[in-house]
Amino acid sequence: EIELTEKSRIIIQRYYMDYEYNRGILDFMYGLERERREDTDASNIQD
Repeated sequence: EIELTEKSRIIIQRYYMDYEYNRGILDFMYGLERERREDTDASNIQD
């Protein structure tokens, strides 16, 4: 029973560490995409 609980704790910790890591990567990628879109939109503006 203790061994099962320990394994469950490790699995949950790894899941959340991976989730936080992946979320950081996705936020970075979306940020780049947003900047690219803003640059494209701004290039269409004429004085």
